[in-house]
Amino acid sequence: MRGESRYNRLKSDDLSDSERRSDTFQACAKTACELLIIATKGISMQIYMFKSEASPTLHAFAGDPDGSKLPESHGPWGAAGSIKSDQHPPHRFSRAKIEEAIKLIGFQLWRMKKTSKKSSKAA
Repeated sequence: MRGESRYNRLKSDDLSDSERRSDTFQACAKTACELLIIATKGISMQIYMFKSEASPTLHAFAGDPDGSKLPESHGPWGAAGSIKSDQHPPHRFSRAKIEEAIKLIGFQLWRMKKTSKKSSKAA
């Protein structure tokens, strides 16, 4: 069967039904994976940034410009900008993890460290 296409091999009469089903399943699974990779490769969402007015160090990423899925318990939320699909998030955050959180729950929260006031001592 060397040189025959997978399709011709599947039509071959010398294969058992289980071999034919197994080969068909593997071919379909491989094709589905290839299509999924092609469909999702290089596609990123626009991410919207928000700042909590109730807690000044609390920030959020959301998938819509209104932040409709942000938790009300930490609101109100004010718009703080957006990240285009070809831009990197601030503070070296992982775009993939942000997008995953947005797809799962609609947002991702993050907190800025409080800035400490350095006291200057006179000598």
